[in-house]
Amino acid sequence: MFKLLFKFSVALLFCLCFCLDFGGNLKGEGSHTFYFYNKSSNAKIITLTEEKANYFIYFKNSLKGESVVFYDQKRVNELLNELSAKKVFCESGDDFNCEYYYAEKIDDYIILKGNKINLHVCFTKNGVLVGTPIVFGSF
Repeated sequence: MFKLLFKFSVALLFCLCFCLDFGGNLKGEGSHTFYFYNKSSNAKIITLTEEKANYFIYFKNSLKGESVVFYDQKRVNELLNELSAKKVFCESGDDFNCEYYYAEKIDDYIILKGNKINLHVCFTKNGVLVGTPIVFGSF
């Protein structure tokens, strides 16, 4: 009986290690938003402080994107360099400037204006939002 319980426990632990993840891939300085089940504004959106996000556990396959806030442009530039991100196009509005990138180091992407996009940087008066594949919702 003990051997069976031990084997079951090991199998369960093995499955959990490969099915669960925590903390997200991006590390920002403010809030951390997770997008689940859908790579669009129809995603289930959960926003946490960066500190709480570090301990947030979720199923790997359910995470379809995330975004974080930066208050320091230098950290944004470091992230872009670390990911070898290539700028694809830009757009702006009254209160924001957006840059759209593609980085081969990020596995997933969406097609936007006929281009592969998987990293979105949005400069606002409240900080810089960085999202994968894009920042959903209002900025």
